[in-house]
Amino acid sequence: MFCVHLSYHPAFIQQRQRGLNDFIRNLLGQREMAKSLPVRMFFRLDNPPEPHEDLEASQLYCSSLEDTVVSLKQHNRDLEAEVEAMRAELAHVRSEGDSSVQVSSWQQHHQRGVDEQIRGLQQQLSHVQEREQQVSEELQQLRHEIEAERAAAAAAQELETQRRDTKLKQQMLEFEAQYQEVDQKVGHLLVAFSELPNVEVTVGGRSFELKAQDAIPEQAKNLKQSLGDGKQQMLKMHRDAMEARNTEVEQLKANLSHLRLRYTEDVQGRDAHMHELQRQVTDLQHYCNSAEERYFYSLVIGVKLNMSAQGYRTTHINQLKPQTLYERIRSTGTSVEHWPGWVARELASLSQPLTRQ
Repeated sequence: MFCVHLSYHPAFIQQRQRGLNDFIRNLLGQREMAKSLPVRMFFRLDNPPEPHEDLEASQLYCSSLEDTVVSLKQHNRDLEAEVEAMRAELAHVRSEGDSSVQVSSWQQHHQRGVDEQIRGLQQQLSHVQEREQQVSEELQQLRHEIEAERAAAAAAQELETQRRDTKLKQQMLEFEAQYQEVDQKVGHLLVAFSELPNVEVTVGGRSFELKAQDAIPEQAKNLKQSLGDGKQQMLKMHRDAMEARNTEVEQLKANLSHLRLRYTEDVQGRDAHMHELQRQVTDLQHYCNSAEERYFYSLVIGVKLNMSAQGYRTTHINQLKPQTLYERIRSTGTSVEHWPGWVARELASLSQPLTRQ
């Protein structure tokens, strides 16, 4: 209640009356104010005072109107505070929207980078696979060439060995036949010499009788010795040829062992290269899967930020593990370029039963 100081000075009362009249005239002169319910109730435009109403009732009514004004002012302050809170929330939503736009632009930039990395990795993977196929074909061709060259060398060596052995055997047979023939001729010659008659020689009136078979045995012995020496020389030549052949065989065995060692080293090098290529392919596949997984998680975060900026509750979505969504989208076989739409639809379907904040 207000404390009213009463003054009965005529000038003061007239001044207050004029001020009140000006206030009422200005208030009622404004159409919108005159039509407002509090003004009409205060001046009782719709319910003018009756002649039987006294001053006390009017004072009580004024007091109630003052209380109403106080409550309306408090309500107005509450409404202004609520408006300020809504403005602050609107500014916060705008800032979140700006951050969501930035996140979306960053997400698109990151997506382009990931797509380029994936395309580059796929190209590298295709190059590695092509190189692996090429190396495998080259190794297979090299193996065939080595086997063909080895077979040709072995066949040529075998033919040369057979030809040399055949020639040596033929020479030995010819030598044996010639030796036997010469031996027979020497025997026939000795027999012929033994059948020759004695020769009578007269020297100085003296006669000498010479026997032809006296000098022949020594000559025949020398001839046989010469033939024996020739035979031994031929046998020595044969042994030397056999030793040379054995040496050549040992050399061929050593060359074959060296070729086998080189082939084993080539196979081991091929296997090491194939293992390195497989390791590179595995690393590339692991990096592709890791990049795709990071890209999917960034998509989930971006969609959740957009939903939060739009006023949706994300508590239920936060309880859902991104790994579960990632395994689900991998099981569906959806391509990478369709992941954003799939994530948006999936999270939107999860948030459909929720109400906006």
